Amino acid sequence: VVGSCDGVGNDTFHAFLWHEGYMHDLGTLGYLYSRAEDINNRGQVVGYAGTRNGSHAFLWENGVMQDLGTLCSEYSVSLAYAINNNGLIVGYSYDTSRCIRAVLWEPVHRSHIPPRPH
Repeated sequence: VVGSCDGVGNDTFHAFLWHEGYMHDLGTLGYLYSRAEDINNRGQVVGYAGTRNGSHAFLWENGVMQDLGTLCSEYSVSLAYAINNNGLIVGYSYDTSRCIRAVLWEPVHRSHIPPRPH
């Protein structure tokens, strides 16, 4: 089970993973909030988190939250909503025309390179 939990006494919320009877805080991308939307059978979690410029889609795996980026730096918003067992991630991002575009992130099998949006 994944989701988000409000902080006590403040305006923050963090993505969490419920595993073996414990809630694990997945952290953020450096700002106040994150929300987990989906998990696959490999334990990979996707969602979105606050950044300096907006909300970015993330992939959390093996204790690390990775920023998946956006289609346009000017309108810095992307959200990841689902991940399948092959690691394909679907969500959306704004493009340079301020239009929302569906995005498919594919895994790249090198740990230092994030999945690329399509």
